[in-house]
Amino acid sequence: MKKVHIVSHSHWDREWYFNLEDSNILLGENLTYLMGVLEENKDYTSYSFDAQASIIDEYLNIYPENKERLKKLITDKRIFVGPWYTQADSLLINKESLIRNLQYGIDICEDFGHSMSVGYLPDIFGQNQYLPSIFKGFEIDNAVFQRGVYTDQLKGNLNFKWRSPDGIEVRANNIYLGYGPGKFLDSTDEYIEEKLLPMLKKLETLNTDCNDLLLPAGGDQVLIREHFPRVIKELNQKNFGYEFILSDYEQFMKSAWKNKFENKIEGELRGCEKSRIHRTIGSQRYDIKKANSRIENKILNTLEPLGIIGMDLGIEYPQRWLDICWKLLSDVHAHDSIGGCNSDSTNDGVITRLDKVEKIVDGLINMLKKKITVGISSGLGYKNILTVFNTKLTEEKESIKSILFTKKNNPIIKTRDGKIVETEIINSEYISGGKRVVVTADGDREEEIPGYYRSEILIKGMIIPSLGYDTFIVEEEEKEVENRIVESNYIENQFY
Repeated sequence: MKKVHIVSHSHWDREWYFNLEDSNILLGENLTYLMGVLEENKDYTSYSFDAQASIIDEYLNIYPENKERLKKLITDKRIFVGPWYTQADSLLINKESLIRNLQYGIDICEDFGHSMSVGYLPDIFGQNQYLPSIFKGFEIDNAVFQRGVYTDQLKGNLNFKWRSPDGIEVRANNIYLGYGPGKFLDSTDEYIEEKLLPMLKKLETLNTDCNDLLLPAGGDQVLIREHFPRVIKELNQKNFGYEFILSDYEQFMKSAWKNKFENKIEGELRGCEKSRIHRTIGSQRYDIKKANSRIENKILNTLEPLGIIGMDLGIEYPQRWLDICWKLLSDVHAHDSIGGCNSDSTNDGVITRLDKVEKIVDGLINMLKKKITVGISSGLGYKNILTVFNTKLTEEKESIKSILFTKKNNPIIKTRDGKIVETEIINSEYISGGKRVVVTADGDREEEIPGYYRSEILIKGMIIPSLGYDTFIVEEEEKEVENRIVESNYIENQFY
């Protein structure tokens, strides 16, 4: 006899044709109602809330008084959340962003008692080929997803080994009929004959080596279906060849994988045979994609390395601010958000959050560079210094462009041991210092404030260690600049 695992759930789009504010208002109603139903009906063993920890943050921002109620239901595995912070699109963002997304999701859920140990991907538009490896890094051995696989890849079993290019594997299940086939589950003869049995027969043909069938029973932003325990009981009483249980994804995978499945599927999964992949979202709202990529690079390749460099000098790592940045960015990474196929109101909200993150990141980078430079200056005993950073993991030898603010034009740049460094002035301009009001016995009068030079310079042939910096002494004495009038209208060298 086949065992049918009914997984009652809600798929939670943070925003789409509705905006984040609309979603959160609905979340407050849905989650409060869900807790009440589960507390009153012990036969309703569990409910899956889309594997997203962000709902906890959003909900408790409005209803902090319900924290302990929610925590108990999560601890008792009556409500399943995590391991994600948000259901990110795995093909449109940096792989490191996927890792951070999981880290925040797992940490939050474990603080509330339990993080679902299944990499659940019900609706993202194609699967990143490294997801099995990423899951395994968090000791997640199971994955359940809908989109991206062709039927012939399954070879008669919806359960298979999902493999990354590095050879790492997890156990996987393809929810072939999507995440909503049991949404309107009922025990009437009409529903059984016209809806339920055809679905179960189809699933049977794709589970030749397994007696466990998975039937997700939910939909977008839906309320919990209070009658499911009664309906499941009535279905079992009809005794038409199946055993029905109210289940969850962890329980299903544990039961199904008592069998051995040898089929392996690997590579980037973009198959669109039965589920739309929406590849055009890769170019939709290019401004959102570009801003996100720019901010990811700033955080990963500048801000966080600067934080590590600063720690060597006793400067506190800006973890609290980074937590804020990564969570805001993970909100943008949700599959509908980053896709950009949204209402104008929703995309405006996405752009606003990106703008907020970038301002925080730019401010943190500026602050860290100042703190590090001040610390170096104090240690060396020199006031006028130029610090050049290398936030890469490899030593860099290159010419470096920098901006200097000096009282005199054409300053001299020296190494710490006094050697003059070869530089080239790309551009230099005098900037007025403005005026200040001075109080005198004869009344207020304006005084000119000395100005300064803003110079763009090129420092030639520098070798900067990985995750490190080099410091140069800036002398305000003006170096001699040879002025020549060139009477030609071309340039040449040995190459052209």
